[in-house]
Amino acid sequence: MSFPVVNGVEVAVPPPSGYRVDFENPLTDASMVRNAYWIFGMEFAIATAFLGQRMYTNAVILRKFLIDDYLILFAWILSIAAQSCLLNAYSRKLLGVHAWEMPIDSNTEANLLVMCTTLTYIPTTILSKLTLCFFYYRLSPSLWYQYSVYFTGFLCSASLVGIWFSVLFACKPMAAGWDVR
Repeated sequence: MSFPVVNGVEVAVPPPSGYRVDFENPLTDASMVRNAYWIFGMEFAIATAFLGQRMYTNAVILRKFLIDDYLILFAWILSIAAQSCLLNAYSRKLLGVHAWEMPIDSNTEANLLVMCTTLTYIPTTILSKLTLCFFYYRLSPSLWYQYSVYFTGFLCSASLVGIWFSVLFACKPMAAGWDVR
């Protein structure tokens, strides 16, 4: 498969007619990049404050650090990793840049980073849901209630496996999910 060549550089998409491509200083929406950093900073601060409150309450005051505390802590770490991948991509101008102002290798790298971010963030949401399941399980000794919580936890876990593998193996061969060549 051949790709368009602009100024001697192979790109994934041809530029619109009349558009002057500048690979050294590509046109980016600076406000979008700035907003991404602000949103990450605010969300990180708020999430960390609430997580710290929960960890302090359970570990110091109640002296009960249970499995749901470990799950939510691991979910928080995974969400930081996913957001760090995106911020890294923004800082290296792999996101927020037109496809015709990116060499084909940069496009492939951007797609791979987005794929890794997605695969990292999927467990984050499921772990957060499982944390709630463990909390709900302790609310009532009723057997039907606990079976309902088990079933909900099973659905969450099964959806993690299904969604994660469907994203990973969306293309055949697998590398076609991020490599446009």
